[in-house]
Amino acid sequence: MNNKGFTLVELLAVALVLVLISMIAVPAFTRLFQDNADKLTLEDGQKLLAQAEYKISTDKDFRLSGKNTIVYPLKDLNINGDFVTDPDGGRYDASSYVKYTKVITCYRETIIESGNSYVYTNKTVINCNNIVTGSHDYRYTRDEVETYCVYLKGSVRSIALRNGCCVDGKNLNDISSVIKNDAFEGTCRS
Repeated sequence: MNNKGFTLVELLAVALVLVLISMIAVPAFTRLFQDNADKLTLEDGQKLLAQAEYKISTDKDFRLSGKNTIVYPLKDLNINGDFVTDPDGGRYDASSYVKYTKVITCYRETIIESGNSYVYTNKTVINCNNIVTGSHDYRYTRDEVETYCVYLKGSVRSIALRNGCCVDGKNLNDISSVIKNDAFEGTCRS
C-alpha cells in the first residue's frame, strides 16, 4: 500500500527549519527597517538645516538687528509640510528647532618693524567697537563663526546635527547621528 503523505518526523523537521530561518531573518529585517528610519530621520534633519540656512540668508530683519542668536521653531520652518510625520509613523515634536549662532571676535595685534618687513605680536581680544581704522601701530582682524544646531525630535528617534548642539549638558561637535529620544532629556537650549 502506498500512502502519500508526510510522517510526523518529517513535519517536525520542516517546522524546525522554518523556526531557525525566522530566528535569523526577523532580526535582520528589523535592523534593516531601523537603519532605514535612521537614514530618513537624518535626511529630514538635513532638509530642516537647509531651510534654516535659506531663511537666515534671506531674513533681512534678523541680519540687520545685530543679534547673534536666533531660534527657529519647527512650525516656522515647516513650509511644505515636510516635517509632520516622522519615519516611524508618529509626529515630529513641536519642540524641535534650529538654533543659529554667529560669534564675532575681534583682535588687535601690535605692529613691529623688523628690517624690511613687519612682525605682528601681542594678539589680544578686543571689543569690536574699539577698532581704529588707519592705525600704523596696530593691525585689527575679525573672525566670524556661524553655527547651526538642528534638534529634530520624532516619536521614537531624534537627531542633532552640526556643532553648537547641547545634549545632557555636553556640546556635540560635528555630530550627524540619530539617537534615542531618552538621550535628549535635559537638552540645553537658549
